[in-house]
Amino acid sequence: MTMELKLVWNEGDVVRLETLGKVSRDGWAPAQNPFVDLFGPTIFSRKVLLNLQSSHYLDSTGVEWLLSNHKRFNAAGGKLVIHSFNPVMSQILKMMRMDLVLNLAKDEAAALEMFNGAPHE
Repeated sequence: MTMELKLVWNEGDVVRLETLGKVSRDGWAPAQNPFVDLFGPTIFSRKVLLNLQSSHYLDSTGVEWLLSNHKRFNAAGGKLVIHSFNPVMSQILKMMRMDLVLNLAKDEAAALEMFNGAPHE
């Protein structure tokens, strides 16, 4: 199943999204970006909580997608916080040293704290 983003909540400058399916670019057109497909390019200036709890697969193309979007959010003045991933995803992200770059949180409460200036885990 190709990854999809599901809108959970959208209020003010905070958007809560959940991934469905595998976190991978497999099956996407080269220029496709689910963030832009769902919200348009202005999404990158907002605060986005990305919940991965419903996804159980992450590959290198998915990591690249997370990293490139992290950079786009930072460049536009927004913030992407990724949370609620399973232990295997956590190992992959740590092995690729993404825990040093991406905003990762164990759950939504910790992710919300990151919007208030707390450092990433």
